[in-house]
Amino acid sequence: MYWFYKKGPKNNLCDVPGVRVGHLTLEDPSRGVHTGITAILPPGDNPYRDKFIAAAHRINGFGKPLGLDQVRELGEIESPILLTNTLSIGDACRGLLDYMIDLDPTIGRPTTINPLVLECNDGNINDIRLMALEPGHALEAIQSAREDFDQGSLGAGTGMVCYGLKGGIGSASRVLEVQDKTYTLGALVLANFGSTQDLCILGQKLGPDLVQEETEDQGSIVTILATDLPLDSRQLLRLCKRVQSGIARTGSFSGHGSGEFALAFTSCPNPSIKDPDLNPIFRATVEVVEESILKSLYLNQSKRAYSGKVFQSLQDRARDRRVILPDLATD
Repeated sequence: MYWFYKKGPKNNLCDVPGVRVGHLTLEDPSRGVHTGITAILPPGDNPYRDKFIAAAHRINGFGKPLGLDQVRELGEIESPILLTNTLSIGDACRGLLDYMIDLDPTIGRPTTINPLVLECNDGNINDIRLMALEPGHALEAIQSAREDFDQGSLGAGTGMVCYGLKGGIGSASRVLEVQDKTYTLGALVLANFGSTQDLCILGQKLGPDLVQEETEDQGSIVTILATDLPLDSRQLLRLCKRVQSGIARTGSFSGHGSGEFALAFTSCPNPSIKDPDLNPIFRATVEVVEESILKSLYLNQSKRAYSGKVFQSLQDRARDRRVILPDLATD
């Protein structure tokens, strides 16, 4: 077995109780539009009223996220988390603000809110200059959130490219015991990074067999970690720093042009785990990030970009090159 820990029942972020994920996908091939928004909602009805312990980490700062500085300063989140394309962060933010202001009448009276919007550049497939997304699309993504979700080319992942292949949304979870209690740790990635020749799948260096053209390690990856583990903000930050290890296990070295950010939160308000007991959680973090990235490739289809270029899925490229891929479900 390649994986060390047991996967959650759904093997995605929503195995963490109360966490919901929704997508808004915007596809109009006649205009070259292939983009969207993905919303991650923490448990409960009002995160502004019932804030969550959190942490954020910048692996490589080639990105334009909104709201991470306050998370680093205060160690908490108070809104849903939206993922989208780079030029749509403003519209996504406005939609998120509309949602939260409608939800809580105390926002802006006088204290404001810290909206969280993270992005990757989907301009290889989507005609990003059109800025086709509107604030209402963010509302739709939030309102569609449920306790399970699809992965691959939808929501924010619609126009993303990972390791030179069709990328997008991927997610995984692990169940582990710490201090004689059972907890869940999940990850969701927006994968839009890497060079094909570097791709490593379950320890196998398959990238050289899949290369069609030389590409640079650039793009971006956003990683969201959610858990019910009783961790404080400092400990969640330590988890965020291990995200890089999960990325590296798939082959990337975090190239110059790759914006790489990690955001983690816990639904448990009472931290109690001691630092010497963190090692299993660190290992699980690396596992869920690695598998989430691979699922963003496995659970995908080839897509034609606005330029006419076709970005193949991992499965299609492997079939063309007669490369046998490992089975993520069993390894």
